Amino acid sequence: MKDVNDFTEDQVKFLRCLRSDFDGPTSSASLIYMLAGILDELAPDWRTKPVLSDAGLQSDLEVCGVALQYLDIQAAIVRD
Repeated sequence: MKDVNDFTEDQVKFLRCLRSDFDGPTSSASLIYMLAGILDELAPDWRTKPVLSDAGLQSDLEVCGVALQYLDIQAAIVRD
């Protein structure tokens, strides 16, 4: 998965939007988890290598992967 420090400006903006949605009444977090579950079934290696031929979609997927990691970290902190 692409390191967040290597994100383009557009990817950082998208990640910020997702992150801000996690604090509100939206279902962004649920959709991210659903997307990850679907991708785990269809392309199990999506977290470690590019799986989409469209560069824009792959870029968005990389952001969603980092957002998923953020959600997992946030859940672990709350759990402890």
